[in-house]
Amino acid sequence: MVKSKLNKKLKIKGILPTMHNTKTLHAREVLDTLKKYFKGMVFDTVIKETVKFKESSVSGSTILEYAGSSDVAEAYRQLAQEVMSGG
Repeated sequence: MVKSKLNKKLKIKGILPTMHNTKTLHAREVLDTLKKYFKGMVFDTVIKETVKFKESSVSGSTILEYAGSSDVAEAYRQLAQEVMSGG
């Protein structure tokens, strides 16, 4: 809909799973289903659910500023590398 109404040249680079809770079977099944139905479109990088996002928002900082050495900040760096490498 966005492509047809706002930007006919829009291309989707990929699907980024976010707020993923690796501890639940349901979340793992959802991710597997996403990868099955959108084969090749789902980024390898998965952004896990963490309280650090809420804390960074309250502090008015990005996750990289607030918790730059955290797993989730590293995941965003990994995503940047994945996008830049064409993956």
